[in-house]
Amino acid sequence: MESCLGQLDETLHTDNVYVIRLLKDLIEVCEELGQWEKAIEYGKRIEPGYKMFLKRFDLDKGLLYYKMGVAYYRHGDQAAALSYLRQAQTALTVTGGKACRLVQEVSSLLAGCGCSSNEDVTQSIENSV
Repeated sequence: MESCLGQLDETLHTDNVYVIRLLKDLIEVCEELGQWEKAIEYGKRIEPGYKMFLKRFDLDKGLLYYKMGVAYYRHGDQAAALSYLRQAQTALTVTGGKACRLVQEVSSLLAGCGCSSNEDVTQSIENSV
């Protein structure tokens, strides 16, 4: 897949939908293999395109932030994990509701980072609406 990405990088813009789709697949492969640095690298490349093409609170954005938060958490960077997990929790709460299983997983990870997240996400949603 990386060779395919290299060929796409030579011909297509980094925000091209096909490049973004390939990067999204590469993040999942990296997660399966435990290659957290690569997952973070690919996630950072996707983020500008997602911000350009997707709504403020979008499920795909929430999933990207969740994956980035998990990657940073497993890589040992708690500060970066906390930032992405908070963004994930906000987006996923708006799109799926507080009872969503993924929102509960994010809450558990936030607790693992030493953060009380319920008040943060409610305040964040209220401030942005």
